[in-house]
Amino acid sequence: MNRELLLLVALAASLFLVVLCGIAYGAISYPLSQVFKVLVYALVGGESTPEGLGIIVGLRLPRVLMGMLAGAALAGAGACLQGLFRNPLADPGLVGVSGGAAVGAAFAIIIGPVVMPLIYAEYSLYVLPLFAFTGALSVTMMLYGFSRMGGQVVVAYMLLTGIAINAMASVLIGLMVYLSDDGQLRDFTFWSMGSLASITWPAVKVVSLPIVVCLVLMIGLIRPLNLFQLGEQGARHLGLNIGLLKKVVVVLVAISVGACVALTGAIGFVGLVVPHLIRLMVGTDHQYVIPGALLLGPLVIVLADLIARIWVAPGELPLGLVTGAIGAPFFLWLLLQQQKRASL
Repeated sequence: MNRELLLLVALAASLFLVVLCGIAYGAISYPLSQVFKVLVYALVGGESTPEGLGIIVGLRLPRVLMGMLAGAALAGAGACLQGLFRNPLADPGLVGVSGGAAVGAAFAIIIGPVVMPLIYAEYSLYVLPLFAFTGALSVTMMLYGFSRMGGQVVVAYMLLTGIAINAMASVLIGLMVYLSDDGQLRDFTFWSMGSLASITWPAVKVVSLPIVVCLVLMIGLIRPLNLFQLGEQGARHLGLNIGLLKKVVVVLVAISVGACVALTGAIGFVGLVVPHLIRLMVGTDHQYVIPGALLLGPLVIVLADLIARIWVAPGELPLGLVTGAIGAPFFLWLLLQQQKRASL
């Protein structure tokens, strides 16, 4: 077994352990033996109801599952964007995709109940993911369109477009926040800091199918993204449909990011840090980069959520603060490394 496969096995084993800890520990902690007993009871039943069934199955299990889905979606989207733009700075947050999803979510939270009260009251669980997806897709299309020059995607234009989109998103969100009432303001402020606290089984069921489908299709992009690293001309000569690849990546990023951000809120830097860490460990081969990102992303989110729950127990830190505290220093380090390479 080569080094890359050993790394993937180690990540899978670490994710399994972190998931168990995420289910077992919190304001009220349970031994792992009790967790296994509860999970077995939930699957096959039993004579007596074990202690902690409501907390473990009703609260923590959907929370951990959503953390896994969100981590895989954000990290997978980041890996695909970095492969498409051939640049480690590409990230759903930095290039504005998360900002577009946030605008859609803010519209659903603040404007939705006013302009479509009947629809919102009947389908409120579906309205937020739908608007977040629409915002993410719109921004992704704008990003791709404004980043092209002479038929090529220009990284500098991509980052500048992302900055402009984030600025416009901030203005729109600020306007909607200004128009909101106290309840809506609290809801959006809590959402914008990122959290898994309000995740329930119905919410997981709503977003699990589109996210899982996107993750499976991302794995199918391994060979096309590897060919794309040769450049557009080289990949086209090898039979790759460049236009189709770009459209597929755009749609997958929009669906996966929009679906998870709608429920978890803004969780920064996961799409940037995780794929780049995997690249530092296994190189640029997407055969290992994408599976590695899909394993490390959930590990980071579930671990960060566990830290957020136990650090100030029985209170809880916003998840976005924990991931930002990890991701921001790494992003600065990445910029310094690129400066050093440019100066050589």
